Amino acid sequence: MRRAIHWFCALLAIAVAGWGLFRYGISPLSLLVALLLLSCPVFVVWLTLSQARRTERDIEAATRQELTRRARSKPGNQL
Repeated sequence: MRRAIHWFCALLAIAVAGWGLFRYGISPLSLLVALLLLSCPVFVVWLTLSQARRTERDIEAATRQELTRRARSKPGNQL
């Protein structure tokens, strides 16, 4: 759910930036506001990808740890 809200925010920012440039024309202030609004989608994509990579690393680490724990706890594998 949270990810959907982030994507909605990004799409809304793109729509508002496009509308602002269309409505007020290209001026330094409208370009600045549009660039500020368009930084939101870039941040959303970066945040989503970094969270996905972190989650995959955590899953791999937990899997390795569990496999190691199971291998050590098997009968006959006494250290």
